[in-house]
Amino acid sequence: MANQLSNTWAEAFPASYKVQFEIDDALNDIELLAELQEPEASAGPVVSFYDPKTDDEDALVTKRMKIYVDRPLLLSRILPVLQDLGLEVVDERPYELNPEGIGQRFIYDMGLKVDDSIDFAAVQDKLAAAYAAVVRNEAESDSLNALVLREGLDWQEVAMLRGYAHYLLQLGVPNSTGFIAGALVSNAAVTHGIVELFHATFNPKLSAEQSQALRAAAHEKITDALEAVPTLDADTLLRRFVKVIEATKRTNY
Repeated sequence: MANQLSNTWAEAFPASYKVQFEIDDALNDIELLAELQEPEASAGPVVSFYDPKTDDEDALVTKRMKIYVDRPLLLSRILPVLQDLGLEVVDERPYELNPEGIGQRFIYDMGLKVDDSIDFAAVQDKLAAAYAAVVRNEAESDSLNALVLREGLDWQEVAMLRGYAHYLLQLGVPNSTGFIAGALVSNAAVTHGIVELFHATFNPKLSAEQSQALRAAAHEKITDALEAVPTLDADTLLRRFVKVIEATKRTNY
């Protein structure tokens, strides 16, 4: 097994990679690249985050992200998705690998600047899943995705909110897509309450009594949070989210 691994990867890494990383880093990357051969990862990508190796406290890069794929990606496609997730990209380092017998592999190493107020460890798995979902065309990329980084929602919850936003637009609400996204991102307490109301209403694991109690708690949370919404337009919009969730009879969420 060790000989096979050595034969496959001995000459795979380019010189530019070897300048930046140690042997232990390469072994970890080989392990993650191997996930691309698993059936559930056939559509890629695999994503990981790590701390930058620097003692410079003034460095702009506070986190690094590696994207592992078996086909090349355009940086012009990567950057907008990360920006929609609320991630500020400071630098990018693409690496083309040529392992023996399994085809080319690619690593995109992105330097990120993340606000110190964000508990990154608590959201990094959700960020990785959200990025992968966009690449696999399972999710859209827009400014609503910032809710993953800023508020810890998963990409399915963001997709649910996006679905209701599209429905409201079809009903003729006088708000733009950008305004709707801004209202949900800027009024996070209300947004959390809306998500909790949705789960309380449609989670099939809840009994009727549990659902009713959780819905009441969500309504109370929303009512309290609406007191802090700064504009009438945003208040009206957010109340419409509550109304359409209440009017929903079933969901395939």
